[in-house]
Amino acid sequence: MEKHKEIIIAGAGLSGLVSAINLANAGFKVKIYEKNDFIGQQKQETVQLIPNWFNKQDVIQELEQCGIKVNWLNKLKRVEIYLDNSRKLVLYCKKVPIGYTILRGGENSIEKNLAKQAENLGVEIILGVKHEGKADIVATGVSKILTVGFARIYKGDFDPEIAKVFFSPAQTPTIGYAYLFPHNKKLATFKISKKIGETADIRINLMLARDKYLADKILEKNFVYEFGTKRSFNVPETAMDNASYIVGEAAGF
Repeated sequence: MEKHKEIIIAGAGLSGLVSAINLANAGFKVKIYEKNDFIGQQKQETVQLIPNWFNKQDVIQELEQCGIKVNWLNKLKRVEIYLDNSRKLVLYCKKVPIGYTILRGGENSIEKNLAKQAENLGVEIILGVKHEGKADIVATGVSKILTVGFARIYKGDFDPEIAKVFFSPAQTPTIGYAYLFPHNKKLATFKISKKIGETADIRINLMLARDKYLADKILEKNFVYEFGTKRSFNVPETAMDNASYIVGEAAGF
């Protein structure tokens, strides 16, 4: 890309913002168009994990070396994995955290933090406008929905350093897992996923998994709000589309 040329990015989610930060750090002028009137995937707050087991060094340090500062929420010291046969596995690491939780959506989200980093570098972010024509980078999210998720936020008494994952063919069919990620000591996300086309009611499955594994931990009276998600994991044969680069979930990641 020629540095005198203004780079146009379609989509102000994680991949679009990270692309903008890296390009701005490299000396490019960047403009992002976002069709929604807000930054990121959703307005409501939820929690996601940045795992530490794919990296040779701490993932936060590695991202900082790439010019990306992550406003992580909690350091996870343990992941408890509950199996349908009543066995429990525990993942932990003595040297570095198992991973970091981050906020998606809401005022303190990672998207809002990345947007501030981008704007401080001179990136222009235009909300509520869908870019017409060819963008240099397409970061518009899911291209083909392959899985859907359903989550409920609960109040309670949680350990913010411990995440819980549940596997059960009865309560979590096909994809086979649900998880509990604390936001802090008093708030947590409980979520389940399934493949498109499954006949099972995802809401019912979540409630069954809650009653099986977390009946003593989360109560219906402490329910706060719920929301759905969609994912692709549909990696295209090429990262180019009509001379545009495809990144993030648009590229199946």
